[in-house]
Amino acid sequence: MYEVRTEQFKGPLEKLLELIEGEKMEITQLNLGLVTDDFLKYLKSIKRESAERTEEELRLLADFIVIASRLILIKSKALLPSLELTIEEEQDIKELEKRLKLYQQLKPAMALIKKLYAGKNLSASRPFFANRPVVFNPSQLKI
Repeated sequence: MYEVRTEQFKGPLEKLLELIEGEKMEITQLNLGLVTDDFLKYLKSIKRESAERTEEELRLLADFIVIASRLILIKSKALLPSLELTIEEEQDIKELEKRLKLYQQLKPAMALIKKLYAGKNLSASRPFFANRPVVFNPSQLKI
């Protein structure tokens, strides 16, 4: 599991974001370039252990991008509070925030789907069709 290691903080990336969003840590004191560099070194160390990219590496990278983009947005707002944004830029920011929140909500579902898929016991249906035989009913349209 990846942990951020800076002068100000040591721990999981999610916890860092939580502290900053809860205003228990000042974002302007955090060097996001060092955090990114540290993460990339961590990814390279994992890659040395295995020759090909694993699903876990890709998930780590996706999680990092989500959290890093949120941190960049927070830091930008903190450093440039008087910056006037166009309506389009504000909509883009709101859309990014919405996507980041959606991603955080979907993370537990992704883990559940992976667990179900790994078990090879897949079945999805509406309750009405459960335990009924599969029927093929072709269309009557002639081509």
